[in-house]
Amino acid sequence: MDSTETGRWLTDGLRLKVGVIRSLSTARFCRILGTLLHNGVPILNSLRIAKDASGNQVLAQAINTAADAVPGRQVAGRTAGNQPGNSPTKSSR
Repeated sequence: MDSTETGRWLTDGLRLKVGVIRSLSTARFCRILGTLLHNGVPILNSLRIAKDASGNQVLAQAINTAADAVPGRQVAGRTAGNQPGNSPTKSSR
């Protein structure tokens, strides 16, 4: 990872701590994911395509980790919840 990538990761991590920006990134991801699923794209392909739509590398990595867990029969939601910054008690408001 070069210094620019490291800076992007740090910036994206900080952006996820701001409620409005976190909501926008999540909404963008969900909108694209919903469109793909509605049009018959398989879930794993949809996750891999939609993760980049979030515009946030940290969120994209969490989505990628969840997608990777699906073939291994792990619960994807549980895997995504184990990412740094995610907790069951964390409010999205």
